[in-house]
Amino acid sequence: MGYKMLIMVEGNDVATGLKWALVSSSAVIMPPPRVVSWLMEDKLLPWVHYIPVKPTFEDLEEKVDWCLANDERCREIGQASRCFMMQFFYSQREEEIQRRVWSHALERQAAAGTCV
Repeated sequence: MGYKMLIMVEGNDVATGLKWALVSSSAVIMPPPRVVSWLMEDKLLPWVHYIPVKPTFEDLEEKVDWCLANDERCREIGQASRCFMMQFFYSQREEEIQRRVWSHALERQAAAGTCV
């Protein structure tokens, strides 16, 4: 992408740009994820896959300054987030994950007595 860092913000749901930002090799600055989707945002590790910022963004300037002073670590974090995303680029694995998710969802619905 050519950018050292990108800032991602959740709205009422996941940050819609998070997927491409993680693939971009730029270091992503964001609060710890609150919403989890198929991307498994809860598996993203602070200081490994992204640079954590407080939900209020009160420490954003501090984190940007850290990025500016730590080129190599920013590159490493950007690369780690790209590697995290690579697991979603293998269609056979994606199909297996999707099958398991649907199977689990159907089992839960059957156990709850809905959609038997």
